[in-house]
Amino acid sequence: MTSALTQYGVDDLQIILGAFSDLGTDILSGVVTEHIKAVNKKELRKFKMKEACEMTERSDAFLRKLEQADPSFEPEKINGIRYYTLELINRIRDKAGTRYKRPAGSDPIIIAISHFKGGVGKSTTTKAMADKFALSGLRVLGIGMDGQGTDALYYGFIPDLDISPEETIRSALLNDPSSIKKLIKNTYFNGIDIIPGNLTLTQVEIKLTDYKDQINQVKKLGFPDERLANALKFIKDDYDVILLDCGPNLNILTLNAINACNALLIPVPPALPDLASFCTYCKTLREHLEFSGKTKTLEFFRVLVTKHPKNKPSENILKLMLKEFGSYVMQKHIVYSAEIERAAANFCSLYELPSSSQKTYQRGLESMEGVFGEILDAFKQIWEAAANEVNEDVK
Repeated sequence: MTSALTQYGVDDLQIILGAFSDLGTDILSGVVTEHIKAVNKKELRKFKMKEACEMTERSDAFLRKLEQADPSFEPEKINGIRYYTLELINRIRDKAGTRYKRPAGSDPIIIAISHFKGGVGKSTTTKAMADKFALSGLRVLGIGMDGQGTDALYYGFIPDLDISPEETIRSALLNDPSSIKKLIKNTYFNGIDIIPGNLTLTQVEIKLTDYKDQINQVKKLGFPDERLANALKFIKDDYDVILLDCGPNLNILTLNAINACNALLIPVPPALPDLASFCTYCKTLREHLEFSGKTKTLEFFRVLVTKHPKNKPSENILKLMLKEFGSYVMQKHIVYSAEIERAAANFCSLYELPSSSQKTYQRGLESMEGVFGEILDAFKQIWEAAANEVNEDVK
């Protein structure tokens, strides 16, 4: 670094920032093996017989008989214990007819997970929800709409080292919506694909809000806040659920997610600063919709209480939220759990940790199962209603 430091400042901020960027990249490269596995090495855990029976809704006798009849259904065996991959479990589900299929005539759920404030559990919730849905046999796509790239980290990528600008949603928003088909990455987690984010999205935000740059693109690509919706038309039917992991803001990328989604989940910890931020978020988004003249219809809209420590102050805030916001607040909540935090620190969800009888693990898992079970049940009702409506129209 050639810029001389004054007592409190710098002579040339550009030089300092450039040096910090280079040094930071070197640091990330050096610690990658300690903090995150390479994507081709990261693996989803395997499931023992009891778990496989619960997931396939079939008995151990059925599974044993199936593998005897067809060796392709035989799981890995270590010291006489069977270990099933999620891929094999889904094949068994298909064979047994127990895998849930989104009914014909229904649309995929495109859900934005959004809030004005950081630290409320958006990315943690998005990752765990994707995992739960994939473990249930659904086809899931996650799209990173946040320049922090947390979604990429969860799936084994370092955002600004492993992901080039061309591999983010960038090109689909700025150049060609159909290019989204080439951006989809498979992951180690069977059933989950992603389009990861990184800091490139900050540049996308600048370009999308540049009036002179975008005025000539509207006819070809649509309005800047509608680009994602246009792109998703090319791939949405390949999935059951598409999750949009938004940044802690209401910038043009988040507005793209809001315009593209048919479901919205707002995570809110039960604390006054977070509740205040939620109210500001609602006010700002309402003003945007009012200014745009758009009527936004959603198939699903809920407020999810996250990081609930179950103490008296948080319980008071929760009671206030339930009183004022009624049934729009989800019945189940994600508790504050050391195990959930430990999983997030290791760039995974609680669903990826080995099953444990420890109280902290069970407490965290129970809360997640409650929350995502409630959401999945709602989605199934939405899909069934849509399919029934189509069938009635046919009659």
